[in-house]
Amino acid sequence: MVLREVASVLVRRCGKQATVARHGGEEFAVVISGTEVERSLELAEELRLAVSTAQCAKAVTASGFVSARKPVQGFDSVDVLHLDS
Repeated sequence: MVLREVASVLVRRCGKQATVARHGGEEFAVVISGTEVERSLELAEELRLAVSTAQCAKAVTASGFVSARKPVQGFDSVDVLHLDS
């Protein structure tokens, strides 16, 4: 039940701009194409907050990261932004 609630939050927040998929036991992947890294970072934080504050049957926390296919100015190739609640 909680996984469905989290999935619902992610799909509602992403709309048609992203693909949301379950990736493993309690993990989800959100794939966004054609979006600048800065906007992806903003969306990742919005998703983290939305999941963390959702009224689910059990308490839910969220963490994630943003990865870019192309080099991004200001980020080293090993930099990964982690978002933790």
